[in-house]
Amino acid sequence: MAASGTGGHLYPAQAVAKELIERGCNVVFMGYNLTTSPFFARDRFCYEEVASATFSRKNFIKAPFLLLLGIWQSMRSFYRHRPKLVVGFGSYHSFPVLVAAWLMKIPYILFEANAILGKVNRLFAKKAMLNTCELFDIKNPPAFFLKTTLPKAKERVAKISQEKALQYFGLQNALPTILIFGGSQGSVSMNHLAIEAVTEVKAKGIHLQVIHLLGSLMQAEEVLQRYEKEKIPAAVKAYESHMAQAYGAADFLICRAGASTVIEQMHHGVPALFIPYPYLKDDHQMWNARYVVDQWQGAMVISQKNLTKESLATHIMTMLEKSQSMKESLAKADCISTDKALVDVIMEKMS
Repeated sequence: MAASGTGGHLYPAQAVAKELIERGCNVVFMGYNLTTSPFFARDRFCYEEVASATFSRKNFIKAPFLLLLGIWQSMRSFYRHRPKLVVGFGSYHSFPVLVAAWLMKIPYILFEANAILGKVNRLFAKKAMLNTCELFDIKNPPAFFLKTTLPKAKERVAKISQEKALQYFGLQNALPTILIFGGSQGSVSMNHLAIEAVTEVKAKGIHLQVIHLLGSLMQAEEVLQRYEKEKIPAAVKAYESHMAQAYGAADFLICRAGASTVIEQMHHGVPALFIPYPYLKDDHQMWNARYVVDQWQGAMVISQKNLTKESLATHIMTMLEKSQSMKESLAKADCISTDKALVDVIMEKMS
């Protein structure tokens, strides 16, 4: 498994690895900073560190040496493990591993989570044994991409009735419920903006309640006190391990537009107000969000640039008005079909 970096790259890779191991395969992760990544389950999987780098002004001279070191480390590991197949999950962390696979003529499969190809996947797509994706129609692909499904954790995809889900969070049945979260690490800027906007909506006499998942960068107790001061019913946590409960409780979401978030949003049929992460060079979260807006009319998307509490409050009120029609549109997303499970594809290619 050539995978490292953010949760968006590591979570799908680990889901696939878990099922491959259950089917009798030996799996080794290779990537940069796996020993320190908060998104990687080091106690579950074999792994090896591989040096990597991106070219920037700060490390323009150093980067080539780190990449060459990573390629050498990958080749050394391949000589030792003799893999039948390499599976790349994108990001610059996979570059040295894929170069080594190409040099040693080891077949590789690529998986792209987002609506627009990352640079590494675009570079290696033409030479891949197979290219795969999940939900999105890849924009301007250089080769064919097979739509596949990833293994899903029950705690994220189980369908929970809204009544039971609200009970789980200790919230009321009578009030519209907003679920706010900022991705695997959370987002301080989005958290603050959402709190201010919800307060603004309450000041206009519109009653609602909130499930707010902050991530690790803010104190849940302080945020909960803020909601209590404004008399807004709220369940505030750093993290929720049973996301199916959170989706089940929500009338709509305020969130980023990472691939996993969009796929889960569509699976649960919950309308979303997407605020894509604004500092990505390829702006892939904006492309992910646009897919739901344009293809399914199940979301709104707004740029974080120049977003204020007043403008976000206005969008929240619009979502309250349109959420039911968006739910009806998203119900059609159950018709989405994919060709095969990615794990089945991998097993076939190794047989």
